[in-house]
Parts: sequence; structure tokens; C-alpha cells
Amino acid sequence: MVDLSEIDSNKWTKLAAYLVKPQATPVSRTTKSTPRSGSKQKQRRFTEEEELRVVADYRAGGTVYSLARRYKCHRTTISRILKSHDVQLANSPTDAATIEEVVRLYRSGLSMEATAKRTGVSAKTVFNCLRKRDVRTRNALSGS
Repeated sequence: MVDLSEIDSNKWTKLAAYLVKPQATPVSRTTKSTPRSGSKQKQRRFTEEEELRVVADYRAGGTVYSLARRYKCHRTTISRILKSHDVQLANSPTDAATIEEVVRLYRSGLSMEATAKRTGVSAKTVFNCLRKRDVRTRNALSGS
């Protein structure tokens, strides 16, 4: 066994303190430079009545973000509630069956507007569906 002199032991004490001290993590370019508070948002449990109110508020024109602020929860919680009640979210991808129906109706001679009304999507969505399936669109002025 070897004893260390007091001079040498001080070096080891400083080294041990350095190794034990938590190191600051470097900030990457993708993270925000503002420090986090450390407290997480309290998880919110919705009753069935509250969920139905969320659905009604969304159908009345509310957005996922505005409802999340109103009900003091995360936007994904609102989305989950709406999806569990089979609510079609705005800006959600169009399903394959809807795309096929859009193409069928448009090829039958309906306009984009009429096709949109029948399928419950916007005229822009009809246009995007047709473009996705390489369907040539008619010129509105010439009727061809």
C-alpha cells in the first residue's frame, strides 16, 4: 500500500470533484436557446361530456390549436379525442377510397366544384387527387 502525500492528494480531490460535477450539454443548432423551466404540463383527463364538447367546438369552427389552449392541454390530446369520435380533421390526408370516388365523379362529367360538394372535400383537394392519379383536367372556359 502506498500513501500519498498531502500535495498529491489535493490533485486527486480536484480531479474527483471535476469528474463528479455534471457537465453542461452542448446546445445543438436545432434546439432553442431558451432554457426550459423543468416543469411539465399537468396531464389532463377528459370526461365523456368534455370530449363531446371538444367535438362540438371543433365542428363549430374551432381549430386543434385553439381548442388545446381553451382546454389547457396539448394539441395531440385534442387530435386524439377528435379521431376517437371519428371526426375528419382538416388538412388530414385523403384516404384511397375518397380519391377513387373523386376520380370517378370527375370522369363522369362533374366539375371540380360539384365533385368537391359530393365528396365533402375542397375543390383544391379534388384538383390534388386528380393530379395524384394523373387525370387530365378540363379547361373550365372551353368545356373540353
